[in-house]
Amino acid sequence: MSGEDMPEMNASKRKPRSGNKKVLFSSHIETALDVCPLIENYLDKNGIYLVQTQDLHARRAFFDEYFPGREQAECRLVELRSLFRCLIGARRFYARVRRIAEVDWSESWKKSFHTARISRRIVIRPSWESFRQKRGDCVVTLDPGMSFGTGLHPTTRACLRFIDRLAVGSVQGKSFLDAGCGSGVLAIAAAKLGFSRVMAVDYDPLAVKAAKENCRRNRVSCVVECVQTDLLAFRRKEKFDVVAANMFESEHARFMANIVGAVTDRSEGCLLIAGTLLKQYPEVVRMYGRGGFSEKISAVEKGWKSGMLIRQC
Repeated sequence: MSGEDMPEMNASKRKPRSGNKKVLFSSHIETALDVCPLIENYLDKNGIYLVQTQDLHARRAFFDEYFPGREQAECRLVELRSLFRCLIGARRFYARVRRIAEVDWSESWKKSFHTARISRRIVIRPSWESFRQKRGDCVVTLDPGMSFGTGLHPTTRACLRFIDRLAVGSVQGKSFLDAGCGSGVLAIAAAKLGFSRVMAVDYDPLAVKAAKENCRRNRVSCVVECVQTDLLAFRRKEKFDVVAANMFESEHARFMANIVGAVTDRSEGCLLIAGTLLKQYPEVVRMYGRGGFSEKISAVEKGWKSGMLIRQC
């Protein structure tokens, strides 16, 4: 659907407000989990910032924007209803204004984030839950904050599984770059699975702060270097054996040159790509193919396709 078919969103670029117990009303949309890729892709491309949470057991997704008064929330809900109707149809979502009384809304999303085994070894554990790990488990403890990723999105899960697969052999002495790190989950998993040098970069200072805190929480701060930078400005003399780029199609196109340039020139150089819808993936692979990479394996989950690419020398 073209941008011309979308309703005008006068307040669409207002970012969600930070946690505050005085924020009591939410413009709330509930929909099925399987339509999330379409919604997320549109929101990202158009700079629309909504707080998203997911209930993986019920296969439901929730989108919220918070306001101090009911009238503001109701006005915004009219806009959101129109947008979601155009995107997925009137019968595929439920919309209402919610009153969040005496609760810090920045804590409420925790109800849908629980411990999950992502791969044979990797387990994601919220910092507020306990977990009895088995021998060989790689447990990544996260407190991601509202915007930086729980590690449970299909694209992140795919990257984590690729990392687990790469680390089955010895990765001692090898390096890893998380390009667009968010909460730092990929970098932390790489460090805990044995990569010797790990770097996590993001343009958002709050994301970098969250990543640093999660590295400290997982005791990998001595291995992982967290850097705030725009990927367009990211140029390092040192190359990385593995680079992970979990981002939308438009960002792959925008940052491709620097992402490709960060991968070692050796034939074993590996690039993990994610964040693309199933129909977008072939073009992204062709784009990186022009940069000297070919697909080794791929994974599809809930409308998203991710891949492991190898440098061809």
